[in-house]
Amino acid sequence: MAKSKLLLIFIGIAVIGIILVVVGVRTNVRVFRNPPINKISHQCDDKGLRQAELIWFDSGGPERSSIQAVVNLGCDPEKKFDLKNSVFLAIGDVRKEDVQIEWTTFDTLTIKTAPNLMILQKLEKVEFEDTTLNVNVKFVVDQGTN
Repeated sequence: MAKSKLLLIFIGIAVIGIILVVVGVRTNVRVFRNPPINKISHQCDDKGLRQAELIWFDSGGPERSSIQAVVNLGCDPEKKFDLKNSVFLAIGDVRKEDVQIEWTTFDTLTIKTAPNLMILQKLEKVEFEDTTLNVNVKFVVDQGTN
């Protein structure tokens, strides 16, 4: 009987210890936190109907940052971006200077990238319910970017 009580006490202490370790790691280790989000570029088309934004996520390490280009309706820099309209995603050793966006025509967004990026997503078109607002995306690798 005494052995089973000791075993239950030991298991209880072990469970409490595991919980404390998980809570401590989760609150003190950056891996579990959402990365800081920086909106590094915001450009509207020439009519102010759509906006393109570059979003940079810094996870704290040189190999864990990412950059995303997002196209949304409207032209309000304060509006929260919607990642479902993401047209470009690169990860790894990404710097803010590695990607630039520019509206080259009313319906074309040009994305210039550095040649060394690990690209996970490239969409060539964003479609909206109103098809007159659809956006064609053109990608250009900028050989002059380091």
